[in-house]
Amino acid sequence: MGYTFYICEIKSSYKMIVNGIPLNKRATLFKPCNSTIPTLDITINPDPPIPGKTSTFTFKGNLADTAVTGSFLKVIFVNPKTLDDVNDPNARYVQNLCIITPCPTGYIDINEDVQIPKVGMPADIIVGVTDAIETKILACAVSAPIGPGAPSPSLKFLKDKTFSK
Repeated sequence: MGYTFYICEIKSSYKMIVNGIPLNKRATLFKPCNSTIPTLDITINPDPPIPGKTSTFTFKGNLADTAVTGSFLKVIFVNPKTLDDVNDPNARYVQNLCIITPCPTGYIDINEDVQIPKVGMPADIIVGVTDAIETKILACAVSAPIGPGAPSPSLKFLKDKTFSK
């Protein structure tokens, strides 16, 4: 009788432990920049990104207009308190989109290695595709603070500034 109780207790404890382990370890969640710009689906590996190391970003999604030669893919690391780029040479990753994917295109599915800043992390991450003269955002996403309904300060950044610098 005593053994039956222990076995049931062990099975019950095991079940609670297994059910408590999160299967989705994604730490960086991305939100739309706004309702008028298509949202990119972004994943990062490793996630969360490690300061000073390289992470592989996957960028997928439709673009508002066709990206043509000279369009840019950008990843910007923003201090959520000051809304400025983090103080690091790797605060902005900028790549000519048409070098890494055939243009013209209205959809992207790209894997790119991005150097993560050594300082200023954790930071909000803004990802976007712009036209060749950097006046129009064709698609974007912004990392979201953890927690339901938590506003991202970087959404204000997008209203006050542009992807160009």
